[in-house]
Amino acid sequence: SIDTKRYILKLLCLLLSSSSSVHKSTFEVASLATQSATNYRCLAHRVVVAIQIELNDNILPVMSTVPNNAFEAQKLSHYLQLCHACIQFFFVLCQSNDGIHQIRLQIRLSQTDNTSSW
Repeated sequence: SIDTKRYILKLLCLLLSSSSSVHKSTFEVASLATQSATNYRCLAHRVVVAIQIELNDNILPVMSTVPNNAFEAQKLSHYLQLCHACIQFFFVLCQSNDGIHQIRLQIRLSQTDNTSSW
């Protein structure tokens, strides 16, 4: 659900900003499936990709419509809160060189894959 995603991002932000061991392990590289170099991704990179997909597929479409009733307005409110949590996560990432590197890497990959408008 939207709230679950938001709470997970808030928890990640809190852990990243308050624990150096969590911060270090978030940027450690782990193999996803095979041993090829393209499949090595750290947790931070996977979260950045998940946020990008969420923004492109769910948040932006909802935010680009005008709510017609109370249910749609409440849905928009939940997505705005999720968007805020996404921005907070990016802010926490930008406080370290590793985090900035992950964001720049994903922007570069998105531009070459033509998968988003980033």
